[in-house]
Amino acid sequence: MYSKKIQNMLKRKRISVGDIIEVKKEEKRFRGILMPRIDMGDRNALVIKLDNGYNVGLRFSNSIDVNLISK
Repeated sequence: MYSKKIQNMLKRKRISVGDIIEVKKEEKRFRGILMPRIDMGDRNALVIKLDNGYNVGLRFSNSIDVNLISK
């Protein structure tokens, strides 16, 4: 399960696991499917499945911008 901070942001932006999102962090952009958080690992990192099939974990911070692309 994601941290309360991430859960609150996702709820505010009406983003759910399985939605396609775009994440902007510093000068990089990542686009993919928001994956569920596994029990192990960093609860303060978003997990996104990229188009190439790989998953990427992005540490959540105030400078990160998350936007819903499609449900």
